[in-house]
Amino acid sequence: MTTSATRYRKRPVTIDAIQFVDAPSADRIRAAFGDAIRFDIGCLLIDTLEGQMRAELGDWIVRGVRGECYPVKPDIFAETYEPATPQPADRAALRDRIEVWPLARVLTEVQCGSQDWSWEEEWADLDRRHAETGYLTELEQQIRQNGITMPVLIGSDGRLWDGHHRLRIAVRLGIGYVPVELTPPADMVLPEPADRAAVLREAADEIANAFGDPMAKHVGIIAASWLRRRARDIEPGKLRRMADEGQQDGGRS
Repeated sequence: MTTSATRYRKRPVTIDAIQFVDAPSADRIRAAFGDAIRFDIGCLLIDTLEGQMRAELGDWIVRGVRGECYPVKPDIFAETYEPATPQPADRAALRDRIEVWPLARVLTEVQCGSQDWSWEEEWADLDRRHAETGYLTELEQQIRQNGITMPVLIGSDGRLWDGHHRLRIAVRLGIGYVPVELTPPADMVLPEPADRAAVLREAADEIANAFGDPMAKHVGIIAASWLRRRARDIEPGKLRRMADEGQQDGGRS
């Protein structure tokens, strides 16, 4: 009598899945998979035959071949599944730039912003500045209801470019995971030399004109103020010189 196990290969199956990254994705999950899934602060609660399961931010919600729903961790999902149909390149590129990180990883690996402050100093400054406006209290209520609906932006310099207020509320509420968008280095997204020159000239003009542009209505007063502070550190003339050099390189090639 043999004691060795017989080897089997899992049959290929097609499943439906949506990744839980924010409140809008939670709405899509509920619309697609039914009312057995409920949204809670920073998580989804899924009623199954085995009891209630909890899906954390970043998990994939899968509907199996018998209609059952269950969460799958993102690393396991990536090793196990692939799209049944090819995805457009631009959609795949956007997906690759947006990730879900543990909050502890953001606070450990990312610097808090333009100031060389600790996160504790950043939180104290935000609390002080918004003590009378009530903005953080309003934002906390929104996140309690809808979760973090917009990824925080991590720049190519390793600093947090946008999302300080959302992170502050995540710390207050004990949300364990947050969606993040990663900004690639500038030299990874610039086109070939001739086109790069045009891009740099356009960037120089935009920076030079930024101080008089009413950007607050588009990106918010805080983001506009931050952009203007960053713009002060960049010389438009330097960008134009880089553009000219790019034009010359393009002409020699």
